[in-house]
Amino acid sequence: MQFGDRGLHQILDDPTLGDTRIADVRVRIASLIVELVRRAKEARVIRDDFEPTDVTFIQSAMAPIMDSTRDVAPDVYERYLTSFLDGIRSEDLGIHAIASGCTQLRDHPQGP
Repeated sequence: MQFGDRGLHQILDDPTLGDTRIADVRVRIASLIVELVRRAKEARVIRDDFEPTDVTFIQSAMAPIMDSTRDVAPDVYERYLTSFLDGIRSEDLGIHAIASGCTQLRDHPQGP
């Protein structure tokens, strides 16, 4: 999704757009992700402990891969995305996802 259209990444990471607009976009996207994960669990194609917040961190991990390889190997991101997707099909790791409110910490870490 992000590889072909840098707009989403730019919107979510652009501090000039203001917190309200970014929050609105995140809410709209979050509801779609929640539904996607719910349907995937219902179809039993992802493991039971996978949570919508996990998508946030997969996206965060994929963005720098796509950015750094775009000019030299534009399709290499598919290798890493496939690894992530294969991982969510495996058994429960026993490590739980973080709560949705905590994902904002990656964007606005609390100072000392």
